[in-house]
Amino acid sequence: MRENHKKDVDSTKDFIIKTAKDILKFDKIWKDVKFMVGKRKRAKRKPTKKKPAKRKHIPKAVRDAVMERDNYTCVYCGSTNNPELDHNEAHANDGSDEIDNLQVLCMSCNRRKGAS
Repeated sequence: MRENHKKDVDSTKDFIIKTAKDILKFDKIWKDVKFMVGKRKRAKRKPTKKKPAKRKHIPKAVRDAVMERDNYTCVYCGSTNNPELDHNEAHANDGSDEIDNLQVLCMSCNRRKGAS
């Protein structure tokens, strides 16, 4: 009887070891499947934000002409601190870099204005 008990314990032990190995194999396969599905989902995502288009710099002669015209002062508030060039009609709305489309704004007014 004791020998039968030992055989039962050994067979149960072998069964548990085999089952544990099968579970580990399944777990590895499952992780691979999850990784591949996640990788595929990430590849299908569309970018949420587009990077701004790279544009040419406004020529120095045009910059100087606009600054002179507006007397280096903000056309909104009249400040002379941190003058910046701003487009009346933004590039996003097919605006150009011509003198007629540019104005001088201080940094705070330019940030407040946004694209228009």
